Amino acid sequence: MLRKRQIIFAAIVVSTIGAAGCGSSNDDSGSPPGPAPSPASEIPPSAGVSVAAFISFLQSLASSETAEPLTLGTFAPPSDDVTEPQAL
Repeated sequence: MLRKRQIIFAAIVVSTIGAAGCGSSNDDSGSPPGPAPSPASEIPPSAGVSVAAFISFLQSLASSETAEPLTLGTFAPPSDDVTEPQAL
């Protein structure tokens, strides 16, 4: 049962990261764009501290059609069987 939940969670993570690249910004406000954040090549270890930290990291990802994908390396998403699911 735990393995099945891990697979489902991994699928959600991959889908969320993939969907982050599908957005577009049609900001016609005329203001110059701010400085671009430095691109990350890996998921930071701080994202694996808790489920809330991981969700916060996912929400902070900027949508970009030209950004390189993140390297998972040995990162394992945190799991929590006690807390209710949160909307992304």
